[in-house]
Amino acid sequence: MGLYGIAKGNEGLKAVYEESTVPAGQLAEVMRLSQKNALLVATSLTNVPPEAIQKYMTQVDANSTEISRIWAVYLSKVRQPAEMALAKTFVDARTEFAEQGLRPATKALRDSNISEAQTVFSGKMEPLFAKVELSLEPLLQYELDKAQSSYSASVALGNLIFWIAVGSLAVALPVAAFASVVLIRNLSRALNR
Repeated sequence: MGLYGIAKGNEGLKAVYEESTVPAGQLAEVMRLSQKNALLVATSLTNVPPEAIQKYMTQVDANSTEISRIWAVYLSKVRQPAEMALAKTFVDARTEFAEQGLRPATKALRDSNISEAQTVFSGKMEPLFAKVELSLEPLLQYELDKAQSSYSASVALGNLIFWIAVGSLAVALPVAAFASVVLIRNLSRALNR
């Protein structure tokens, strides 16, 4: 009974880790890299040398590639329709941000057109980035809710196993006591003869 409970507890922990913690970490990394891209563009709009801007834009490209890689891994594990709908909302927001904000801004910066980059950053990038952030928050909450649900199920199973063990002891102890009395009585009778 105890070994079964330990095994089930370990399975529950593994499920929380694989099904909620890892995806939440992936989503957090997507957000971190997205924020870093926005910061790199914003930094490029300050008085920095062209070489630094090119370096920053190379980093933006690398971050965008990494976001796509992480997102593909995350998306490969999505099974529930509700989570898929939330993921689609994020994809739509990220696509709009990339096509109308990030790419035009980085192109303008690469072309040394700072005023165009500032216009795109203020007019498109900032509001579209806010949509990306807002679309990612429900996905993170979904992962937290999944973890809470797995935890609650594991606690319920642990409680069930505990009460089964207590019930087994409640039955076994009186039976053992009765068997001991019968054994002692029979041994005493046999020795007295």
